[in-house]
Amino acid sequence: MPHAVMNYVPQESFRKKEMSIKAIPKEMQRMYWCQSRSAACLICLTEGPDESGQPLRRDCSCRGESSGFIHLSCLVKYAEQKAEQWDGRDLSEFREPWKVCPNCCQNYQNELAVDLAAKFVTFVEGKYPGDQLKHLVALYLKLYALQGMGLKLK
Repeated sequence: MPHAVMNYVPQESFRKKEMSIKAIPKEMQRMYWCQSRSAACLICLTEGPDESGQPLRRDCSCRGESSGFIHLSCLVKYAEQKAEQWDGRDLSEFREPWKVCPNCCQNYQNELAVDLAAKFVTFVEGKYPGDQLKHLVALYLKLYALQGMGLKLK
């Protein structure tokens, strides 16, 4: 018997399953959703903390029980790769992966924005030690993030 035929499941069983889920009260559906689809990093797709024990974070405009979570370490690797691919034309494109969520396209906020901006400064200092313009862009992003956390500038 061919392999595809052995694994065939009639469409009726899918319909029955969908109908049975619809019959469950909304609160129970939500609990089922949370248990069956727990939050995972949108880059590495793993649940829970990264290798160094840092938790999943989400400080952007992503919504839902499992959407938009990310490890800071994965986000830094992603931003470094994007910054290294920068074509040199628009400096805002160099800064963008350090500032904007790749999922919802909104700015990072709060502590995640500050931590990511600090990593950006470290990246620029290590990769482009003599480039004052890139260093200034990284420092400005860190200042912007700190100001978003409530730092008052005189």
